[in-house]
Amino acid sequence: EKGELKAAKKGDVSVARTLLRLMWATRFVYVLLVELDRAFAPGGEKLTMKGCCSKAYDVALKENHPWILQKGVAVAVNLLPTKEKFVKMLGIDMSKRESYLERTEKSFGVIVKKMYGFHTLP
Repeated sequence: EKGELKAAKKGDVSVARTLLRLMWATRFVYVLLVELDRAFAPGGEKLTMKGCCSKAYDVALKENHPWILQKGVAVAVNLLPTKEKFVKMLGIDMSKRESYLERTEKSFGVIVKKMYGFHTLP
């Protein structure tokens, strides 16, 4: 009937689990963008896309994955393009790249900090 809650079936997707994964993914993207900002900053020439992505994975996702998946990610990051090519693939004009990446902390950082401030993970 209308207004009654149905019991969850075995195959139903958990909303809480989905939100938790969204938090992890959001944090990964945030850390990746912060690392890319550092890589394009003066003195960051030695930072590679592989290094940026590895750090983002280690910070945001690694602890939630089993050992075999962690090793798969370590292999997969070797297939990433250069940081310049990646930014271009995102559709960011290289002349405006700096302004886009600088806004990461102001916009994306606030969202991540609020999510993790609201729900601190063990």
